[in-house]
Amino acid sequence: MTEEKAIALWEKFKDRFSPVVIFYTKHNVLFVDPRPLFNCTPEERHIISTKITEDVVKKLGEPLEKVFLLSEAWQSIPNKDSKEFIMPSKDPKRQEILLIHSKEKNQKMQAIVIPIYKKGKERMLDLKNKMYLKEGLTHILDAFFTG
Repeated sequence: MTEEKAIALWEKFKDRFSPVVIFYTKHNVLFVDPRPLFNCTPEERHIISTKITEDVVKKLGEPLEKVFLLSEAWQSIPNKDSKEFIMPSKDPKRQEILLIHSKEKNQKMQAIVIPIYKKGKERMLDLKNKMYLKEGLTHILDAFFTG
């Protein structure tokens, strides 16, 4: 999976998109719902991710090579005049974004944030303003390789 393929996947399902984890082995791909990994303790996340990884490897018949997590979120843009941070859920100026996290075994996680805007009723990606992050949901992606 490349950044372009991840974007194409979002484009295909954008009207009914939900978070997805995409597992890659040398010859196979499997899509899994990641929501059980959100809002749990690190211990619970380790247990759940270990079970998911075991099931994926068993189903695909070979070790994981790469994992992608695609999700939508809200982002608050910091006010330059204020040091106060507003939580995105309470920010009337929040921005909708697509997050693409990827991790290969023994490599650092990569994350891309792409703003989503509306053109009429259509949701579009603002590819000119995408950002590459040094940090992200590493605790979730790392768990698949350490489980």
